Amino acid sequence: MEHQVIADIEIEDEKILYYSSVSIKQQFNAHHEFTIRIKYDVLEKIGTFTLSSAQRKIGKMAIIKLAKADSFDVAYEFRGIICEVGMEQADNFISYLTLKGYSPTILLENGPHLLSFYQKDLSAIVQQLTAPLQGSCRVNVNPQYKAQIKYICQYRESTFHFLNRLSSDFGDWCYYDGIDLFFGKPSSPEIQIEYGADVHQLQVKLRILPLTFSSYSYLSKNDEVISVTAPANIEGLDEYASFAMQESGKIFTEPVNIPVRQRVENKSDLEGFVKKQKTAMAADLEVLSGSSSNPCICIGAVAEVKVATRENNALNKEEYGKFLITGIEHYLTENKRYYNTFEGIPAGIEAVPVKSVIIPIAEPQIATVTDNKDPDNLGRVRVQMLWQERLARSLTFRSCH
Repeated sequence: MEHQVIADIEIEDEKILYYSSVSIKQQFNAHHEFTIRIKYDVLEKIGTFTLSSAQRKIGKMAIIKLAKADSFDVAYEFRGIICEVGMEQADNFISYLTLKGYSPTILLENGPHLLSFYQKDLSAIVQQLTAPLQGSCRVNVNPQYKAQIKYICQYRESTFHFLNRLSSDFGDWCYYDGIDLFFGKPSSPEIQIEYGADVHQLQVKLRILPLTFSSYSYLSKNDEVISVTAPANIEGLDEYASFAMQESGKIFTEPVNIPVRQRVENKSDLEGFVKKQKTAMAADLEVLSGSSSNPCICIGAVAEVKVATRENNALNKEEYGKFLITGIEHYLTENKRYYNTFEGIPAGIEAVPVKSVIIPIAEPQIATVTDNKDPDNLGRVRVQMLWQERLARSLTFRSCH
């Protein structure tokens, strides 16, 4: 069933009553993008060619509420910061203004930083990193990884890139749902969608991937190399993804052995990281995508997918499975026509694959030795880099190599 949808748009307490189109693009571990296209005379005076009023919207918070036209019930809400305004005029002399922006996470895209964290847990690190978002969006931090992190560094990368690297390294979810930023798996809302009703196009892809690997790490305190092979099976996959994983093991038989990115203290730590890594990789074995007219489909939701089939002139409904929505794009026109395109992975998966993680490459740096009294008599020293001089002692670290 096709839904007619209207958008309630508000910018700094000012209602935008007339719009030509609205689009919102959302993805896990990414800044969300939105575009509002309006007639020129909504903000500017007819007969002029100026951005005098529109320019004052830059940097302001835009609130977009999508509601079903028949009931006015709000199906979805999105909040973002306007970062660009523009105007265009076509041959027919009809002018438009475009307001473009991003989710509040764009405030964490503040250029490459150097910052170190010493003996802090992941929750404390994320809370410190997301402090600039205060007042722009709520931040919910509840990572599965609870252990203290001896030392970690944000190295020549923006805070948002570092946040995504933490999400990838420790296997914790990181996404913005339109109102809140989540770091750690939350309680996901559940919805029902049906091909043949509110879903117009549905596609499922199964693929094989190289998942045979092992990882190792060096424990300097014990002068010991430890190694762990990735588990053969992963929890949370449905029947089809499990089959694809078995076939992957038959095709990609040559194992690889790579050092683990995280610093580990024991073999149990290494086993946990390797399992998380393979879980995230296995999530891409089965991918669901489609298009729909249901505005209730939202990022981070678990969609129970049903498929209508016809056999012997009888219409049957079949349950296909549950999928976590990891990406969605909303489109709405001025005549209330709405549709979205979405993608998802098996809902039972515990770790979500993080795309395009950039791993920093360190280079030699000048440092000052601040302490050479190693309590374990291993010849280690405590040093402070030039960029760490302004930081408190709690942010210095002990070199273990």
